[in-house]
Parts: sequence; structure tokens; C-alpha cells
Amino acid sequence: MTKTLTGALTEAVTGAATEPAAAMPRALIGLTAFVAILDCVIVGPLAGHGSLQLLDIGDYPAGPHPPPATSAFGFPPGVTSRAPVNVAIYWIFGHLHWSALHLTPLAAVAPLACIGFSRLFSGRPVAAAAATLLFTVNPFIYERMANGQMYVVMGYSLLPLLLALVFRPLASLAATSCAGGIILATSVACSVHYLFIAGAMLIAGIAVSVPLRARKAALAAIGTSLCGAMLSLYWLIPAASDSHYAASHVTKADLSVFQTASDGLWGLGVNILGLYGFWRPGPPLVKNELSGWTILLFAILAIAAFGLHQLWGADKAEGPGKAAAGRALALWCLVIAITACFLAAGTHGMTGGLYNWMFAHIPGFKVMREPQKFSALLALAYAAGFGSGAETITLAFHRKLPRILCACCLAAIPVSYGYTELWGFLGYARPTQYPAAWAAADRMMKPGASMLALPWRTYLTVPWIGNRVVYNPMASYFDRPVVSADGLEAGPIDTETSDPRSRFVQFCLSQGRKLTEFGRLLAPLGLRYVAIAKVPGAGAYDWLARQHDLRLVFASRNISLYENTEQVLAAYQPRQRLRLSDWGAVAAFSQRSALDDYLITVRHAGPGPLRIGKADSKPNASPKPLRTIARTSVSETVADIGRGLPIVLTSPAYAGWRLPGYKSIPQFGVTVAFLPRALPPSGARVRPRTAQALYGPWRLVWTCDVLGGSLLLIDVMAFCLATRRARS
Repeated sequence: MTKTLTGALTEAVTGAATEPAAAMPRALIGLTAFVAILDCVIVGPLAGHGSLQLLDIGDYPAGPHPPPATSAFGFPPGVTSRAPVNVAIYWIFGHLHWSALHLTPLAAVAPLACIGFSRLFSGRPVAAAAATLLFTVNPFIYERMANGQMYVVMGYSLLPLLLALVFRPLASLAATSCAGGIILATSVACSVHYLFIAGAMLIAGIAVSVPLRARKAALAAIGTSLCGAMLSLYWLIPAASDSHYAASHVTKADLSVFQTASDGLWGLGVNILGLYGFWRPGPPLVKNELSGWTILLFAILAIAAFGLHQLWGADKAEGPGKAAAGRALALWCLVIAITACFLAAGTHGMTGGLYNWMFAHIPGFKVMREPQKFSALLALAYAAGFGSGAETITLAFHRKLPRILCACCLAAIPVSYGYTELWGFLGYARPTQYPAAWAAADRMMKPGASMLALPWRTYLTVPWIGNRVVYNPMASYFDRPVVSADGLEAGPIDTETSDPRSRFVQFCLSQGRKLTEFGRLLAPLGLRYVAIAKVPGAGAYDWLARQHDLRLVFASRNISLYENTEQVLAAYQPRQRLRLSDWGAVAAFSQRSALDDYLITVRHAGPGPLRIGKADSKPNASPKPLRTIARTSVSETVADIGRGLPIVLTSPAYAGWRLPGYKSIPQFGVTVAFLPRALPPSGARVRPRTAQALYGPWRLVWTCDVLGGSLLLIDVMAFCLATRRARS
């Protein structure tokens, strides 16, 4: 089976079965050298000692201690598609401590694209190389790379493989469907946006293949879609059954914020044709550095159009089947390019109303609030046409030297059009080391104690990386649970977080100058430390020094660390109950009494007016501490539970937490609490016991993960069997 699988995969990705025996090694060596040089020029300068800090690095495990992605466990918004990719990356990075590994998504674009285009242009290394060059070096993928959208880059790199299996299917339809399904499901697992990007690609493939009678291509696209959907059941089922996903915070306001950017001179249409339009300004762009960028764009479009013309009629001598496949590929490039332009325009242009309708009515389409991601299909169509055109022009010269000169001139066009992507994004980013004081502060804290990271900003201007705006590096640096900002900070949209702790902390920080007992607000969240990175905006938190229950334990020019002197319990049983109006009342009450003395419910779990009164003179009943035996992201086992008392944990108050014999009720709408359903009989002897709180949706997620793994195994076995039958 191993030999069968290896041979089939080799044939699938390289088209080795159709290569002449002598030409195959020479072409393979040339393409390998080409890809190696391309990676060295693009990714090589980014490798080095330190971490690469970028804008949208998000939940990609770039830091030394990245937190696990909570979405993998079924927490809101309930999309677990990235779970297998996250598990694989976390395991690899956790066992191989080599910072250059973090650049794998960037380094994999050229090799995977080359494999896909080598299959698509079987036996045509010049076309494969030219297509790989344009697909790898262009404004769309450059802006995604430079902004740190690693998962989007990973899904993008698989598109040529998917295209190749549709228009150059394997000998067996079953093997093609199985292999294509794995690639499709993997692309969607990297970034759920490819559910619609790759979906549009496959629908267009079917639409153009049927009228041109390219039967194999149509069946390959259909089989790939069905297998991909089957392999995606592990996340589709939980997403369909999760009410949090349906109640997503994404609204039409997001369409306005994330709208594709227009060029100040040429307008939106030319910007989209040029593969530009990323909504947030960031790294240096060729169009801002080179006034003649539209001339280069016109040259690329002309060569791509010429290449499509060649694809339409080049395969006629090879038989009707290949001729139909070539025409289908040419027509697909044209159709998908036009479709991608309209989709990338979002709510603007002639199809703006249709995009609005899809956003409102198609389940899950809200993930495409940034329509410019559809430009990935435009880049793919450009690359296929450019590869064919560049090869035809180069081979028109019969002598070796003119061919080499022509190939160099043609390669210079996409390189010039995307040269800011080269040499570490033209020096825009480079690996840097964290301040030594951060490590010292981490050692000062007790092992396992949680920390609040300030400034409360998702994106920080960091002096030690050249004053670039990057994703908050504190979230993944410290060896402990860290609560940090997770808002969008995009125009009028400050946050769309589903974590109630984040919204509560943000409110408390906004009222900080009126408080003197800030530690009491942090204690019920399990936060023992507050760390302030010395970056622009850190001065807004000078009021922390005036808090009675915070003690400065470490200070340097890079970071300040405060310890919460209040009692911080992971789990406890309050002996009193209290009902307040909102978070303003909670914050006001905390200045008079410790919050963990009470089980607090609120009528409105949100901001409210802060009216601080006089301190209570009557002492409160202290809560009963609970001993935590085991704790994971989805469960917590506590001991010494006294019957008849509520139980409060420090986990976020998501709906779905369960504890046998108890009713889930949030502690002032922020953390998990459980109220006993029945009180023990009067006079009965009550013994302390042990119980486990579990996040209920995890069971469905785990079951679907097992189902997904089983389906993947079946798919691989079916691929091997189909390939073996086709060979025999």
C-alpha cells in the first residue's frame, strides 16, 4: 500500500507518468532549483534568531507560549474547522523549538504552487515555473504575508493543486475525488474562507466543463466537492448545531469597514484587476513606489490573455479529450477572473446587491465580510494564463541564448510588479527578540498564575520592532494563562468578542481612574497579576499605582508588573447571594466589599453608571475555597464541595457548561457559576465531595473529530485502492 500511495501521489502532483524518461530529471532539478531560489529571496531574510511579529498573526502560534485556540473546543463562535491544523502546528512547534519553522506557511507557497502547476502543465516546466512565479509574487499574497495572515496563505498555496486535479485528473475518477477532497478539506481547515473561494472555483469548473464536454473535468470537480464536504463534516455538524454561530456579531457594518480599498487615481476596478485592495494600510506597496505599475499590469494581462488563447487550441493534436480539457481550462480562467472581480468588489459595482443578499441569506457567508479575499481566484487565473503565454513566447525562439534572454525578460515582469515582497518584504519585517525584562517578569510570577496584559489593545506600536503596529505580543509570550484584548479595532467596530471577560475588563479599565480597589474586580476572574508593556499608550494606566490592592513587584523600562493582593481562588463557594443592576453596580460594590463573598447576578450583563458609596461596616461571610484537582480548557474537577452552596469558577460564562445536580448561572454575567437544584434535608450530615464541570458542546465536537479522522482514513484507503485498480 505504501508503494502504491507514493507512486500515485508522485504521478498526481508531477505528472511523472507522461514525462519522457530523460527529460523528467532535468525538468525536476530545474524546477526544484527555481523554487529554492524563490524561497531564499522571499523568506530567507525573515529567518533568524527571534520571532517574526506581524499585524494579523492572531491565533497563529508565533510566540514561545501561545495559548490554545478556544474555537477548537467548540467555544463561540462554534466553528471548529481549524482544529486539526492547530493541533498539528502546536504539536510540531511544541516539539521542535526552531523559530524558522514558524515561517513554514510562507515558505510552502512556492513549492506547493509549483507542484500544482507542474501537474496542470504536465511536461511543460517553463509554463509551470512562470505560473508559479506570478502566483507566488503578486500584491494579493504579498499583503497577506506581510500582514501575518498565515492561515489564509496556507489555504491559498493549495489552490493550484486543486485546479490541477480538476483539469488534469488522475486515471481513476475515484482517486481524483479522494485526493481532491483531502486538498479541499485541508484548504478550508486552514481558513474557512476557502469554503466559498474554493467552492466558487469548483462551481465554475463544473459550469464550463459541461458545455465543452470535458466530462472528466466535470466529474472530477463534482467528486472533489462531495469528498471535501464529507471530510468537512467534523466541523459542519457542530457549526450547524451551535446557536452561537447563528447569533454572530458580524453585521453589515463589517461590510463597510472591510470593503475592498479603491485606488485614489485609478479607482476600484483597476485596483482589483491589479490584485490590490487590502482594507488596512500596512506594508510598502509597489503601486505607491512605482508610478508605472499599470504598465506592468497591462503586460501581465496581455501575456495571460495570449496564454488563454493558446490553451484554447493548443491540445487539438493530442486528441479530443485533452483538447476539451484545454478549452475548459481556458474558459475557466476567463469565467473565474470575471467572477472574482465582481465578488472582490463586494457591495460595490453592478453585483453589489447580490453580494448584500448572499451576506444576509447564505449560511456562513458572513465570513466573507472582507470581499478582497476572492482575489485569490483572480491571482490563480492570472498565473495559469501567464504560465501558458510565457511558455509559448519563450519557445518561439529556437536557439538557446535567445530563449534564456526571453525567459529572463518575462520573469522580470512579475518580479518588478511585486518586488516589495522580496528581501523580507523589502526590509519591512525582520525577526526580533523579546525584551529580557519580559522573561524576568515571567519568572517573578507564581507558576500557573493568570495575568492581565496591558495596554488593553489588540494591536500595539512596539518600539523594539521598529515602532511597527503588530498583534499584541504579550498574548503568546508568557508561560501562563493571559487575558488580553481581542477586539477588532477596525474603524467604528471596536470589538466583536464573544468572551464576556474581555467586555467586562474593558468596562472596568474605562472606569479605572474612579477606582481604588481594582484587584477586587480581577480576583473573580482568577487574575493574580497585571503586566503593563512600556509601549505608546502605557501611560493611560498610571492609576494602577494608586490602587490599594495592587502591589508593584517588578519594574523596568520595558514592563511593569503588579500583584493582586486580594484572595484569588480558582474555584470557590460563596455563602451569600446578591442581585445588582449591571456592571457599573458590580464595580461600585467591589469598592466596598470583596466580590467573591457573594454569588452575584445582574439584570443586564453590560456597562452601567458607576456610583461609589460608603464602605460596609458589617463584615462579610468568607467564601469556601475549593481545591482544583484537574483543569483543562473544557472541564474542571473540584474537590471539597459543600452541599447546598453555589459553585463559582473563573472560566468564561459561555452557555453550555454542565455540572450534575446544579443549574448553570453566570457570576455577574462574566464567569461560570452553578446553583444547586435541591438543598440537603435539614439536619442531614453533609460530606464534602468531588465533581467535574464540563463544557457540554465539547462532547459533540469530540465525536465529530473522531468521525472526521475515520472518514479521512477511509478516504486515504479508497484512494490507494482506486489507484491500485487503475494501475492493474
